[in-house]
Amino acid sequence: MLSVFSARKKQPRRLKLSLEDSIRHKVVTAAWSILLRDKKQARTNQLQQQYYKMKEACDELEQSNRYLAFHATKREKGKRFAPELRIPTETPPNQPWNFDWVPEDNLSNQKQRK
Repeated sequence: MLSVFSARKKQPRRLKLSLEDSIRHKVVTAAWSILLRDKKQARTNQLQQQYYKMKEACDELEQSNRYLAFHATKREKGKRFAPELRIPTETPPNQPWNFDWVPEDNLSNQKQRK
């Protein structure tokens, strides 16, 4: 337990800045925080606009066709992503296109036909 309070694990010494350097540091720090705040606000505004556009589209779909709206927004238990979805990577895949891929629904239909 004494090693936690060891003298070796002290904070680094504080820099001794001249008055001009201290003012410069404070100005740069304030400008950086303002830049980060503006970026965060712009991102928040963009996401908010996207959300409202999606909500508007869903409301319009529900007004025009309730059946399509229900099936477009229903959640399937245990299903998180579409099977066609690939994880984005920096390099292209080894096999760019799977020509033999058939959706599961079509597989059951093909088995029934045979």
